[in-house]
Amino acid sequence: MASNQSPSNSYSETISKPFRKNRDHPEYDTRGKKKFKLRDNDHSDLCHFHREHSLQFLKPYFFNFHSNAKARWFDRSIIDVTCTEFTSRSYEYYAKVINNGRLRLNGAKITNVEVKVKNGDILTHLVHRHEPPVLTTPIEILFKNEDMFVINKPSSIPVHPSGRYHFNTLLNILRLEYGFEDIFSVHRLDRLTSGIMIFARNSKKSRQLSNFLQKREIEKEYVCLVNGKFPDSIMVNEPIKCVSHNIGVCQITCDKDEGKQSETYFQLLAFNGERSLLLCKPRTGRMHQIRVHLQHLGFPIVNDPIYNHPAWELPKYEKSKPMPPEKVEEMVKIFVKQIDQQENTQNEPIIKESSVCKDIRPSKIADDHIMQYPLDYGGINLTQTELQAIYAKLNPNPDDLCVDCHALKNIPQMSMFLHALSYSSPDWEFRTKLPDWAQEFEFDTKSEYKDYIHIKEMKKEELPPSKQ
Repeated sequence: MASNQSPSNSYSETISKPFRKNRDHPEYDTRGKKKFKLRDNDHSDLCHFHREHSLQFLKPYFFNFHSNAKARWFDRSIIDVTCTEFTSRSYEYYAKVINNGRLRLNGAKITNVEVKVKNGDILTHLVHRHEPPVLTTPIEILFKNEDMFVINKPSSIPVHPSGRYHFNTLLNILRLEYGFEDIFSVHRLDRLTSGIMIFARNSKKSRQLSNFLQKREIEKEYVCLVNGKFPDSIMVNEPIKCVSHNIGVCQITCDKDEGKQSETYFQLLAFNGERSLLLCKPRTGRMHQIRVHLQHLGFPIVNDPIYNHPAWELPKYEKSKPMPPEKVEEMVKIFVKQIDQQENTQNEPIIKESSVCKDIRPSKIADDHIMQYPLDYGGINLTQTELQAIYAKLNPNPDDLCVDCHALKNIPQMSMFLHALSYSSPDWEFRTKLPDWAQEFEFDTKSEYKDYIHIKEMKKEELPPSKQ
């Protein structure tokens, strides 16, 4: 459960505070309310990074997730809400943690799994958290002053804490490892996407940059890799709608009132006989816009784990129509299962009710390289045996009720062939080099765009200030 997170790892601090009641909900204990406003750096002692095999791991730690009741939860049983809203765990798991007291309602132990969720309720779930690793690729600082800074984001790192990631996120790594405090993110990149990211260092600059983006005064350029010979250039103007908010899946829609207006210009930079390197210029900033529009054209990004998944059953190299809702629902289930399997080769261990769990479901581990496609994993060269040894070293005392403690681990995909090449406004321009996955390909026309992709030579003092 990952919504409105609070990093408290016990209930003692909450219980010690005086009881207060909300006038709109007399039975609602508000003692934990202030916890939601605590900054993550007040609890950085929970974070213990471990770097090995070019991966940054975290030692498992206890963490309290808080979730405010949403309108769609009202008058539904607590077990129904947890099983349908937080699908990464089974009914049996939630029944166990409710009985154990790790899943609570308004800070109190739940005595009946059929109790109804009401307006104002807060669910708390104490979990033994296992964060997936990220690459140890350094974060390149391209520019910084008192108002903003610009980085070249490595792939594999999510921007904000969400889902299974908290400390292994860009915002927390910048704070804990690079000393950037009071960070304001004005846009985002997907976890697997690399490239330019701009941050404000105060609220005034954040509002200004956000305003630039909303008014489309900031031009963005990306590069990506697709299979097949792409047209020389094409403009896509198709509305996009989100079909699954839980895992973030979008598609184009024929109903302009249903989706959000989206526009992307694509240009072929090079073709090597098998794959095409594209320049992408999104004119709007919708979720997964480039990825969705390329899928619509029949040229999804080569290693896109969602939009190049065979479950879509879309034609290659030609435009496709929106999927019917029932088909999309089936695919979302496939994606959820796939995401979970990427990180754990087994999920639900057999847990004894009255003793410490020592039984692990039998599963064969092949002592081979788990990274079948090295570029997808940042070139990591690691066997499953080596990976299991790392996790065993980080977690010598497994938790009885923790599913992840008793699961054989994999690592998630680390890279996608999509890179934010440049961001520019009337006042400034920031660019990066061509990413490694594109440099490895010998394109016939490489010399024609070689200068185009190099970092623009610009000293900090020569950078004109943004308009205030």
